[in-house]
Amino acid sequence: MLIANALHIMPKPDEAMKEIYRVLKPNGILFAPTFLWKEGKQRKIIKSLMSISGFKIYQEWNKNQFEDFIEEYGFSVVEMKLVYGGLAPIGVMIAQKVS
Repeated sequence: MLIANALHIMPKPDEAMKEIYRVLKPNGILFAPTFLWKEGKQRKIIKSLMSISGFKIYQEWNKNQFEDFIEEYGFSVVEMKLVYGGLAPIGVMIAQKVS
């Protein structure tokens, strides 16, 4: 299952994670790349401009916080890499549903 760059813009990402866990087959794989706004340099200006244009960021994680969040909902992190070069670092997450 893929949920790309969405968890950080959801007011209630916990509800999405519960639903993902529910529909994913046992031992299924979750790909969840998302912006990690707490990693790297401060992005206050970019976030402010995005907010002005109507783009709301509800969740700001760093790498460890995002891993903990995913694991909290019944997944085991298989791989987590940071990719730099855009608006903010992207945490490329691959996790497996724990049965």
